[in-house]
Amino acid sequence: MTAPIFLGVFSIIGIGMIFGGLAIIFKRINAILNMVQYFLIALIFPTEIGNEIISNFIIPFRPSVISVYGIILGKISLVDLSLTDYLFMIANSLIYFSIGLFFFKGCIKVAKKKGLMGQY
Repeated sequence: MTAPIFLGVFSIIGIGMIFGGLAIIFKRINAILNMVQYFLIALIFPTEIGNEIISNFIIPFRPSVISVYGIILGKISLVDLSLTDYLFMIANSLIYFSIGLFFFKGCIKVAKKKGLMGQY
């Protein structure tokens, strides 16, 4: 069960870098972070409604959550996961990690330019 979690955690790190970059620039972002946290929890909760291929690819950590959810319920095992499932998890993580890293680097440049990095 650790493989899907390990493969999916990089998408969460990417989302964290996005909000970390925003926190460097705007400083008082705590209220927004709390709201986004609950919104992301609602998004990744596995449901049977809608087109799962699109939602699995777009929502961060969702392919990993669905795999872990199936393993916990006993519907599937790690051996039953196809190569496509693993590719979805890897692609989702790489996309969100790359976006987060790019966004964080951009926020660092903006913060340095505005002189906001003094207390760090």
